[in-house]
Amino acid sequence: MITVISYMRVIPPGNKNPAKPMIIKNFIEGVNRCGDKGLVTSSKQIIEADVAVIQGFVHKNSKNTPHLNLRKNIFENQIRKGKRCIIVDSSLFLWKDPAQLKGYLRYGYDGIFPGTAEYCNVNPNPDRWKKISADLNIELKPWRLNQKEGHILICCQRDGGWSMDGKSVQEWLKEVVTQIRKYTKRSILVRFHPGDKNTTTHKHVLAQWMKSDPTTFSDIFISQTKSLQEDFHTAHSLVGHNSSPTCASVIEGIPTFLTDASRAQASTVAHHQFEEIEDHKPFERQLFVERLAQMHWTLEEVKTGQCWLHMRKWATKSASSTFQPA
Repeated sequence: MITVISYMRVIPPGNKNPAKPMIIKNFIEGVNRCGDKGLVTSSKQIIEADVAVIQGFVHKNSKNTPHLNLRKNIFENQIRKGKRCIIVDSSLFLWKDPAQLKGYLRYGYDGIFPGTAEYCNVNPNPDRWKKISADLNIELKPWRLNQKEGHILICCQRDGGWSMDGKSVQEWLKEVVTQIRKYTKRSILVRFHPGDKNTTTHKHVLAQWMKSDPTTFSDIFISQTKSLQEDFHTAHSLVGHNSSPTCASVIEGIPTFLTDASRAQASTVAHHQFEEIEDHKPFERQLFVERLAQMHWTLEEVKTGQCWLHMRKWATKSASSTFQPA
């Protein structure tokens, strides 16, 4: 029997999203339905278990708040003792379900980047992708290779966000544009993260760059749309750091370039060098989308135990390193 503990106090205080406590409660209900021993706790104390479940993650520069400190303590305790920690994070299919009406979330052990997380998806079940693609109306579209027309879409991440690893959005954007301009004169469309509180400042700084260095910062526009898909319509290619829009663009058939490939979910199906921005190559994506789908589950699937029934095969690190699912 595997013991699983899930912590309510990792949820931000004042949370108004009903899905967050459901993540905690539903997972444990699913564990118990599968015959293992699950417990939900509202305590701040660490409880020893084979597997701990936390909603959201932390990073080295996270704020000093009680709920983030608890996440950090839980995670570090599990890793230190050779146990596992399931981290529940946002869906990589949000561009197709921005309101999360279908309730898909991402579940993995011990991390959230491809190089650190165990997503239990080495040999994915193809039916998983078929289900999610039908649920969310997602189609794996043909590659748009080396189109004569179209802009380069740059998708910025949240300024100060943990996935930028300390680099500011302005610093990153300046580096990206400078590198791109070595290989193409195409127009550039910059899409700032919709949740970035510093967007007004970013726009002002970009305008200053365009005045001071019109050779490099020429023919650059700022996206005015709310929908990522609208910016996809006439995109020749997309540039991102390591965030979820790069998964979306790959599925939409848009040649994608990564500046942090080692931590990007789309690493195996995207370009890593700007030298190729006018010389695209196709990538085989079927295994990519199947593996992507295998790490996503709805709250209802978690509640029934379907998610845990799959993930429990990796519940110990020794099993994780040797077990290859059929």
